[in-house]
Amino acid sequence: MKSDNTLKTMTVLITIVFLIMAMKTAYAGTNGSSSNPGTALFWLDAAWIFTLYEAPFLLAVFVA
Repeated sequence: MKSDNTLKTMTVLITIVFLIMAMKTAYAGTNGSSSNPGTALFWLDAAWIFTLYEAPFLLAVFVA
């Protein structure tokens, strides 16, 4: 039986898009970030934004 990896591929691609969006948003400093990718605050903002965007998507994909 062959496995269809379409859902897995789509999930990985959209996850990468959300990661890029999170880093761009954190870099813009919209959440109080220092806008410096070398600081811990930047990475915390990026992680928070990524989680905020990614959680509903993964929930929708894997529950539905």
